Amino acid sequence: MITLAELELHRIVVSKTYASGTLDYRGAEFQQASPLKVDAVAELAGSEIRIQGHVETRLSAFCDRGLGPLELPVDRHFDVFYRPVESIARDEEIEVPKDELGVGFYAGDGVELADSWAVDGHKWLNVPYDSGIAIVRDPEAHRIAMSNSAAYYVPVSE
Repeated sequence: MITLAELELHRIVVSKTYASGTLDYRGAEFQQASPLKVDAVAELAGSEIRIQGHVETRLSAFCDRGLGPLELPVDRHFDVFYRPVESIARDEEIEVPKDELGVGFYAGDGVELADSWAVDGHKWLNVPYDSGIAIVRDPEAHRIAMSNSAAYYVPVSE
């Protein structure tokens, strides 16, 4: 967790590189073609938590038109703000201004660090087509959570 108490003392700096093949993109229509490098800094900006940094890698994918493989560079700065949920919590619905749609919210002591990270590559990483990316610490738990299973479900064999 990135806590307000820790951020009041100092900013938090993260620098991490994930080798190709380290992260499981199972089911994705792309592959990580080079190491994924993430550098980020979290700090207080008034009552907001600001996380800014840079992500860089290369993704490879196959062209839907059959023109062969292509590589997509990802070299993107990010700058994300989190506000206390109390700043927007209301009994009635409100319209969030368009320029604030990218703002996240935290409750309690700060921003929870999760075992997974999901992003829309088209919106946040500026890749030229829609893509969804999920990076998870425990691929098996993710696979179980995302699989169809119920007593009435009969799997179809091919």
